[in-house]
Amino acid sequence: MISSIENILQKSSDQRLKDMEKTPGLLAILPLLYVVWADSVLTPSEMEIIRSNTIERDWMNAEEKALLSQWLDPKNPPADAVLKSWSQIIKQACRAADEQQHQSAVEFGLDLLRCHDEQAYERWSGRFPFQDLSGIERSLGILGLDAYSNILPKQMQLPEEEREADFSIEDMQALLDGEYVETKNKMRAILTDPAFRIRHFSNKHEYRAQTLKWCHMLAEQGVGAYAYPKEYGGGGDIGKYMAAFEVMGFHDISLLIKFGVQFGLFGGSVAQLGSAKHHEKYLNDIGQLELAGCFAMSEIGHGSNVNDAETTATYDAGAQEFIVHTPRPGASKYWIGNALHGSMATVFAQLIVGDKKEGVHAFLVPTRDADGKLLDGVIVRDIGYKMGLNGVDNGQIVFDQVRIPLDNLLDRFASVSPEGEYSSPIKSQSRRFFTM
Repeated sequence: MISSIENILQKSSDQRLKDMEKTPGLLAILPLLYVVWADSVLTPSEMEIIRSNTIERDWMNAEEKALLSQWLDPKNPPADAVLKSWSQIIKQACRAADEQQHQSAVEFGLDLLRCHDEQAYERWSGRFPFQDLSGIERSLGILGLDAYSNILPKQMQLPEEEREADFSIEDMQALLDGEYVETKNKMRAILTDPAFRIRHFSNKHEYRAQTLKWCHMLAEQGVGAYAYPKEYGGGGDIGKYMAAFEVMGFHDISLLIKFGVQFGLFGGSVAQLGSAKHHEKYLNDIGQLELAGCFAMSEIGHGSNVNDAETTATYDAGAQEFIVHTPRPGASKYWIGNALHGSMATVFAQLIVGDKKEGVHAFLVPTRDADGKLLDGVIVRDIGYKMGLNGVDNGQIVFDQVRIPLDNLLDRFASVSPEGEYSSPIKSQSRRFFTM
């Protein structure tokens, strides 16, 4: 059934109408779907409202629900050809009744049947989901005929007010937004969704939970993986990531910082300092926020003077493991975002192989198990409230002889063999440090 419905989109408008008659549930929802996808973004709240009033009801059959689920996927929006086809179906069905003054998608949906086939209309109109579709329109704030003006024949469109300007508003917006105007518009649509409403939180725990939830919503939209290689579930476009990040800064700074830690610092360290084995194993989960992580670089004793970090990672050739250790309180990792929510950290530590220090390198160190419990040897402390950033779970991390596998060295610029031989294509330790 699904493939036959999809084939409808490849046919002439008359034939599409004839075929769509057999799928009344999709006809009923089609005008509203067109409106919510018109700006190319389906926000989290819109998606939930439509799902709860369609897929979770019994007025659509299983095949229709399956196809509708595909059309509600924010990562795979309907192509322009599909939207154009929907518009043609709606206009064709309304043409016979273009003198009527429809007021909602509810009426449009019913007319898609009535205008094409009175018998189909009579068979199905008795169970037409007026309440469900009207509820969607009210919840989404789609009120009045003007919301559908671009898919109606001219005779049915409401008169527009004269709002002429002496310059092109669209050109001005394009100039200000630059190359990534579509990305910025998508982010504006997402962040103005009711699910992202800014509110006062009574304590840091509520604020942090909300910020984490927002990050999950953005990951569901594919935003977190914009910069990662396409072969690992990403978009392969760092500029797109930065454009989304820029718009986020106008919404909530805690969200900006937590998003940046998860997808930029943690994910970015894996992408930029790791090799293919790390990309294959971790990047897709990081981009989906299935793996939450942090960027453990700064230490309380040296701030951001990373070259003098005191955390050590000593190679044990017999076990083929690194032993990550905090030698003194001043060497503890501090101000670490995502420390309370994360289950892995990119840890910058002095690599020791044999009796030689090879300088600061980055290691992936698991901090929590699947149930969120801290692993042996890992201590995480909440550093408390912060002015203006209480939605970020900054913490202090201490490692007490924590063992990690050899493969957990992010080895794009340096590696250690199982036998304990260190090698790097960059011979100068200082140059290697600054490259990393």
